[in-house]
Amino acid sequence: MKPSLSKTFIYVNLIYYPINVLGPGERAGLWTQGCTIRCPGCVASYTWEFSGEYKMKVKEAADKILSFGSGRLTVSGGEPFDQPAAFNELLILLKKGGIEDIMVYSGYTYDILRKNHSLALDKIDALVDSPFMEGAYSNEKWRGSNNQNMIILSEKKQLREKYISYMADAAAGAGRALQVASCGGKIYVIGIPDQRDVSGIKSGLGSI
Repeated sequence: MKPSLSKTFIYVNLIYYPINVLGPGERAGLWTQGCTIRCPGCVASYTWEFSGEYKMKVKEAADKILSFGSGRLTVSGGEPFDQPAAFNELLILLKKGGIEDIMVYSGYTYDILRKNHSLALDKIDALVDSPFMEGAYSNEKWRGSNNQNMIILSEKKQLREKYISYMADAAAGAGRALQVASCGGKIYVIGIPDQRDVSGIKSGLGSI
């Protein structure tokens, strides 16, 4: 169940830098907390609940991301668009602060996002859309199931070319990679694991 939401506060599971496995180049990463889609088999089910311990001011989240000095950011979740006002406000602050490349994962389809959340979508450079589908295997490092799409939204030629190259490398068989990070006393596996490896990862690390 969603709590009362506003554009002032956002539920955040993790902000981390650097990440090298979710999009082209070295990037900052933001994982929102809270998801109403709840795909069966989701590797990040621990991000589903809108728990008060993860609530933070949007400006605080933006300041932390900008403090890394990276011009690139990948956003995942949870589901970022389940907090539309706060997410849009965060994107405004990040763009003003100099983030030039924002890639977002969402379990909603592009058509739904364009219809309902066009203001936020217009601030995003690349979108991976659609819900995770258990059993729909993909070998491409940027997606968890083969129904998901990468949609390049940026109008900047150089940035579009980077994403096109990134997708081409994945299609040519460039391997998946995962990062293991420790933050706040917790262990996180960052990246998109092959579905067939998830149970082994969970049993090895306890939970992810």
